[in-house]
Amino acid sequence: MPDGEVGADRGTLPPPRLGHFALGDQLGAGGMGVVFRATDTLLDRPVALKVLHPITSRLGAARARLQREAQALARLTHPNVVAVYEIGSAGDELFVAMELVEGTTLREWMRVPHPWREVVAMFIAIGRGVAAVHAIGLVHRDIKPSNVMVDRSGVPKVGDFGLVNLDDDTPFDAAGASAPSALGGDDLTATGSVLGTPAYMAPEQRSGQATARSDQYSFAVALVEALTGALPVPGVLAVPAPLRPIARRALATEPVDRYPTLDAMLAALARAIRPRRWPWIAAGGAALAIAATATALAMAPHDDPVVDPCPAPDLVALWGDARQAALRAHLVAIDPGRGADRMQTATAVIAPMVRAWRDMTVESCAATRVRGAQSDAMLDHRSRCLAQHRAALDASIGEFAAAANPGDLDTAITALHRLAPLDACADVAALERASGPALPPEQRAAADAIMARIAQVQADSAAGRQNDLLARAEAIAADAHRLGHPATELAALQVLSDQQLWAGDTEAGTATLRTITQRAAALRDDYSEALAWRRLISLLGADLGRPDDALALVPAAEAALLRAGSPTDLKADLLYSHAQLIDSGPDRAKGVAMLEEAARLLIEAGARDPASPYATRLPDVQLELGMAQSLAGDYERGTATIKAAIAQWQRINGPDSPDEAYGWHNLGALQSEQGRHGDAVASIKHAIAIREARLGPSPVLAQSLTALASVYNDQRAYRDALVTYDRALALLRGHVAADDPMQIGAMLGRAMVLAHLGRPDDAQAEYDAAVDVGKASGAETINVALALYNRAELATARDRCAAAIPDYQRAVEILVPQRGLDHDAVRRSLLGQGRCLVRLDRAADAIAPLERAVGLIPTSGALTLHDHLARAWLGRALVGAGRERGRGLALARTARAPIAAEVAKDHDYDRELRDLDAWLAKHR
Repeated sequence: MPDGEVGADRGTLPPPRLGHFALGDQLGAGGMGVVFRATDTLLDRPVALKVLHPITSRLGAARARLQREAQALARLTHPNVVAVYEIGSAGDELFVAMELVEGTTLREWMRVPHPWREVVAMFIAIGRGVAAVHAIGLVHRDIKPSNVMVDRSGVPKVGDFGLVNLDDDTPFDAAGASAPSALGGDDLTATGSVLGTPAYMAPEQRSGQATARSDQYSFAVALVEALTGALPVPGVLAVPAPLRPIARRALATEPVDRYPTLDAMLAALARAIRPRRWPWIAAGGAALAIAATATALAMAPHDDPVVDPCPAPDLVALWGDARQAALRAHLVAIDPGRGADRMQTATAVIAPMVRAWRDMTVESCAATRVRGAQSDAMLDHRSRCLAQHRAALDASIGEFAAAANPGDLDTAITALHRLAPLDACADVAALERASGPALPPEQRAAADAIMARIAQVQADSAAGRQNDLLARAEAIAADAHRLGHPATELAALQVLSDQQLWAGDTEAGTATLRTITQRAAALRDDYSEALAWRRLISLLGADLGRPDDALALVPAAEAALLRAGSPTDLKADLLYSHAQLIDSGPDRAKGVAMLEEAARLLIEAGARDPASPYATRLPDVQLELGMAQSLAGDYERGTATIKAAIAQWQRINGPDSPDEAYGWHNLGALQSEQGRHGDAVASIKHAIAIREARLGPSPVLAQSLTALASVYNDQRAYRDALVTYDRALALLRGHVAADDPMQIGAMLGRAMVLAHLGRPDDAQAEYDAAVDVGKASGAETINVALALYNRAELATARDRCAAAIPDYQRAVEILVPQRGLDHDAVRRSLLGQGRCLVRLDRAADAIAPLERAVGLIPTSGALTLHDHLARAWLGRALVGAGRERGRGLALARTARAPIAAEVAKDHDYDRELRDLDAWLAKHR
């Protein structure tokens, strides 16, 4: 373990569990804190957990140092750097979860003699880790043998980043200084105005100035010590001759005289350990090469072109003029109204993709064949990545040619926008990690075949062809597991989780996503890990209604996101999913802020450009933000934001797309909530027109018809509402199963209209049918609860309170877990139950539900008619039960005036006022 982390007092140990980490044995301790072996219970993996001492955890500087260490490490993903998984707190305990390195320190490794070339090779690996620190603008400041771990396979990992800081000349505050080493071998870490270990510090660091060249000096000191067994002495370098000029330069007193970067020093060390050939062989080889070149030049015609080692690929088959012309003709033929628009939209996205693919293919080749900046193995990794992207783009273009109607064409546009961005093929470090060990030719062919099958499943899924995709994904995952190549298996698991969730098997999909987080963590594929965590959060919170379980995963997702470099798409997605978990209650403002941040990130990344890989994320975020702003009471901003989402969908897809219809539908719902019924009808009719033209008869068209009928109902245009509900239900019954709960909303609305039209028996039958659909499907949605509540209200109005009470009770049982106690429908159901009990001369039984309803009335904001009715009926129950007569009379009398004011606006409740007045007349 790093310096100063052994032998702490065990009397200050934290509890046996911190957050989702279960603590095990103590591994070390020091002035800052204690390091434990621990288990991450979310990922079921061992970690090292560094915990700040309870006394120092309250000191700002010490706490800041631990946070600085975690943030620095979390920004790094490198095989020679100890990985940080998460920073968190539990009560007063601040902790950092990091990679548990099973092995020893570099100092222990140095105590066993090694050939000098082996020592240098070890230090080159260490140097790569330190260079990764420098690459993100940080300085380690304390490079020494006891701050490097060597795992059981001999891989060194740089750790103990407690002294890390930005690469500048700012001195460190001494408050975060390390305690003396308990491992032995290194001089004490300095305290005072500078930090570091004196024996390894560069001269400028002793005066408080440290840069990346200071780390280079410390690295060189440790290298000399490893080679000679002693720290360097000025003027004496007893290292092997090839290393002397390298060490001398790295140990120069003035930083400017050292290597410009640590990478340059590592390159010099790599050259120094190459086996030397005899001079005459080298000279002969050079002479032969020169002679051969001269002969070739003499024999070649002077006007022959130089052969380009990296020619641009031929892309005629992918996106040549002939294919574009054929595609344009096909789109106009199947969609005379919008085919030309859709071709223009597709071209605006495809053409930049094709150019980017061509340019990256040439650049990747040149990096190896011309500049020598990347290895042949990396060229292979990038070439495979590029081949997969070309295949996916080719398949996506093919979906346009296969489109048979406008709906297919819009699906192809959506699938095109959802292609993975090409940037992944330029991320050399991520490709190296995700590719895993090299495969022999026969296994590589099998892996490529599996990846081709994955691409085809993804293309078929995007095109809406769902018939056998789950079975195909299961077969692919099984074949990938048998192959035993981790990166290929990870890709197979990702497509398997997609299809499991699409098929509705949330239990299997959840299990697969958790497996992905583990496999991705093992591969150090931070992007895939973060993506899986984000999808789990969305699945648990939005789909399974388990927001607390989803919130518990947010820290793990944020840590993986940080390690992945906080890419814009993943960061925006996580903000979006997190905001959905807190879109109500006291954290609503925080959710709005998260969505605003997600929108800002996407816009700054160029998402307004239809060709941007972020383009399709922006309107989803804007729509959610608009709804959240409206829920918070800012209807003006909410409306403007939803209109911005609609405009973005128009830019992406062209006019009149199903996505745009989704925006108009939601805008109409918002306008209806505001009482702007005319605007709501116009917006929803626009959505209906688009959906009818692009998708034809479909469940989503039925949803918009249901929304329109609801607005008609609010306008008391009951006959228009009934006709529209009937059309929606006819559509649904032609497209979904008889017990599909999607029908319940339209059935519920239709029953309400029938009651308003004076047809209570028909309304009763429709409510019964809606409740029966809910029972048959096993669904316990809010629409089922509302059907129960409305059926109870109808029964109450018909003086059938004995039948109504069970429905009121069941509605509460469904609503509370899904909407919380403060939902208006919960208060109404409790009121209905209590009112019926009073009418049945069971006043004593009515007190409990009515007290509960009154206790749930908001303490601020405008009260509803039902809130006043709850108080009036509680008063009647108290008087009727012979309890607190004075309070009961006061409640009923006080509620009378606001009830009368509301009834003047809504005569549906005339009976309630007459009933209360008659009761008050008897109880003067």
